[in-house]
Order: sequence, then structure tokens, then C-alpha cells
Amino acid sequence: MDLFYSGTFEERLKLLKKDIKEYARSAGYNYGRKKLYLAYGNPENVGNNILFVTPPLNKDSKPYQDRPSVELISSAKEFGLDKFFITSVYPIPIEKVTKKHIKSYSYWVHQTIDLFEPKLIVVMGEQSELVFVNRKFILRDYYGQKITDFHSADVILAYPMSYYLEQSEYEDPSYKRSLKIQEWSSLKELYDKLIK
Repeated sequence: MDLFYSGTFEERLKLLKKDIKEYARSAGYNYGRKKLYLAYGNPENVGNNILFVTPPLNKDSKPYQDRPSVELISSAKEFGLDKFFITSVYPIPIEKVTKKHIKSYSYWVHQTIDLFEPKLIVVMGEQSELVFVNRKFILRDYYGQKITDFHSADVILAYPMSYYLEQSEYEDPSYKRSLKIQEWSSLKELYDKLIK
């Protein structure tokens, strides 16, 4: 934990949000009186949770209420992963988030992780892995696998929920269903070992 962010969870969260708003201002976005939605989850689960790190939030949707977030929350509950947090690789609502934005913001994702103290981190999609690694892991080859660790938590690569929600007319829907069951069943096994 960064010593600068000391105090109760609520005090640390408030300081972190203040600093992120300052970062956003220096990057050209002013929150003004708007609220910064840093994460979704129950504060009771700090220190005993799985943390999902998702692609950038949709700037036109209410944070954590867009279709992929709703599907993620629903899937976590469906598979019995009740103690979780969700945070984004870039929660600042700008038009187009680039690789440079994500790399620049990664310090703040790391501070957020320190705040929530997860026992397992799941990065959802190839954009999200950029917060932890400098080389690209191809999703189809590495999904469900540990790609690194952060402090004492394993970092697992997973498909973003948007992948499961999108369906072309040429895709077999049963393939994505079986892939999701396989991926989430593996996450459930790790969850059961680490989170009490």
C-alpha cells in the first residue's frame, strides 16, 4: 500500500479519487461536479475479493450500468463469485481511449488495486492487460491463464464481456456459450481456493 493513502478505506478512497480527478484535469478532462465512478463492489469485501479489470468505460453510459458491466455482474453472481470488485483501465469518460491513455493511467489502476487488496485479478481483454505487462498476450491463446502477478495476486487473462455479447450471423452461439462456461468455471475454481 502507498503510504500516502493512509487512513480508513473511505478516507483512502476519497484521496485517491481526488488525485485521479486532478490527473484527468491534466489530461484534458474536467469532472467539475460530476462523480468519478472508480469501481463497483461492496466495501465489506476489501482484502478478500476477485478484482475484474475491464476495458475503458463507455462514455455514453452510466458507469457500471452498460451492457457489458451488467453481463459481468450477472455472470459473477451466476458462477458464485460473490465477493468482487470491478474497475476500468480508464474510467475517465473521453471520446477515444488509446493505448497511450491506458499506459499513462496504469499507475492509478495499481493504486486502486492497492486499495481493494484483491486475492485474484482478472484482466478482461487485450486492452486491460496493458496495465500489467509490456507484451501482448493473444486472447485465444492465453485466456484463463496467469500472465503475471501483481503484489501477491495472480493476474489472469479473460475475454471481455463484449466478446460474449456480440454475435455475427456466421458464429455458432453454442461455441461462445461453451467457451464462457469453461472460462468462468476455471475462475470459480481459483476463486474457491483463494477467497473465503
